[in-house]
Amino acid sequence: MTRIPIPNRADERCKNCGTTHSLPVEIDEDGPYVDLDLDPCAADHCHVKLCDSCPKWTCPMCDLTVCDHHPRIQMLDRGREVTVCEACAKDPGDLTRLPDHASIVTA
Repeated sequence: MTRIPIPNRADERCKNCGTTHSLPVEIDEDGPYVDLDLDPCAADHCHVKLCDSCPKWTCPMCDLTVCDHHPRIQMLDRGREVTVCEACAKDPGDLTRLPDHASIVTA
């Protein structure tokens, strides 16, 4: 019986953004595999899984990370423009809960 060597690393491509990641090969009872770390988009009804390279942004009000293609809404907070997600724009509550260093992003 010939043993086939298992590589230390293998490439895995993100299905969302197409970025190729070189990952360590792991082995379990089912054999060798690579595990690309993906996080779900936090927007309602969005089923996209995001890798570290996917275009995305984090709302400074709710601190949720969503796909880059979801709407961003410009709001005024203490005299400065702040970009928030659609859900936070619909129910802004108390804008003073935004930290002074909240990211100001132009959409």
